[in-house]
Amino acid sequence: MQLSRNTVIAGHPAVAIRALLRQWHEHAGAGFVEEHLGITETTAKEVIDSLVAEGFLEARRTRRDGVRFDRTVKGSALAMASAAKPLQRSTVETRLKELIDRMVHVNTSDEFLCGVEEAVVFGSYLDTNERLGDLDINLKLYRKETDGERFVDASLRSADASGRNFSSYLERLFWPETKVLLFLKQRSRVYSLHRDDPLLKRDQSIPRRAIFLDRRPVVMSASPAVTPRSSRRPRQAQRSAST
Repeated sequence: MQLSRNTVIAGHPAVAIRALLRQWHEHAGAGFVEEHLGITETTAKEVIDSLVAEGFLEARRTRRDGVRFDRTVKGSALAMASAAKPLQRSTVETRLKELIDRMVHVNTSDEFLCGVEEAVVFGSYLDTNERLGDLDINLKLYRKETDGERFVDASLRSADASGRNFSSYLERLFWPETKVLLFLKQRSRVYSLHRDDPLLKRDQSIPRRAIFLDRRPVVMSASPAVTPRSSRRPRQAQRSAST
């Protein structure tokens, strides 16, 4: 999904609603919206009603909380939408191939303690548009060292050797995964990388296309935005060949 900075949703700039939905969680409600957007409780309830009416949120009744509001597929698409200048499909295709090459490098290089188990592309790339937003990729990583203690030791050594400043022990521990993601993204705004996106797990109807399975790249056929021409010959040519 591509956003214009002038777009208004539920009475607020679309980029503000996008930021709201990006942080949405199962316990979010009027208080969350009130705090996030800096509005009154009454206005926050009106925003939620508008988001439900427009299909970005879905109201669900629960035994414990009464009513909770979940992001819909449309709401998740808005949360991942880009407000940057659209990209040509040819540019995105090139960046996707470069990304797959980097995944192969990650898996074959001893420099990385984690590798790419599988990856799927979803979002605007699977549409038929020639102008696209960012490239949405969902990743599943794996640890190359299967022994837990040895992996932790190697992770901490790698973090210390990186020369970076870490604010916590957990940041050092998860450095191998962070290192992979930084290498794959290459500071490019083209890529929007996701880790085990819960919405994709929960809703299997969301279109996606595998680009990496079983730790190796999937053979890419024609672009999903292009319908391959039929390989059948014209009838007249077929008659000529049969006579």
